[in-house]
Amino acid sequence: MFLMANLGSEVTRLLCALAEHNEGRVRGAHTRACAILTEIRALPDAEHAEGEFSILQEVLDDLIREAPHLRIQPESLRNYFTPFALKVLASSSYGGGNSNVLELIPKPYRNPKIRGIRGKNGADEGGVPRYSDRG
Repeated sequence: MFLMANLGSEVTRLLCALAEHNEGRVRGAHTRACAILTEIRALPDAEHAEGEFSILQEVLDDLIREAPHLRIQPESLRNYFTPFALKVLASSSYGGGNSNVLELIPKPYRNPKIRGIRGKNGADEGGVPRYSDRG
């Protein structure tokens, strides 16, 4: 969970650097994001989400192309990672176990249909994406 939140942080940095046309920061954020994604993929229980990780890698690589093929809205990427950050904040080691933080997740991200997309380890009862506590 922490690594996904950390990946979201790097993706946000990448999006900001792209908006500022700062090539050095773009390269740095992309490199760090790819390294985090590689670390996530190496986790023992990550094989269930390999398809999702492949898509994330494709999105990361497309963001830095001169002529991107994908039409990804920056806000969509930020929204994708928000639940992971909120879950980390709500965990006992980061936010003192304040489960009320999860109530801040907008309802569109508490969609029970996520469960079908993500499989057995997909979403909690509220439809918020969840991953192993090791990730």
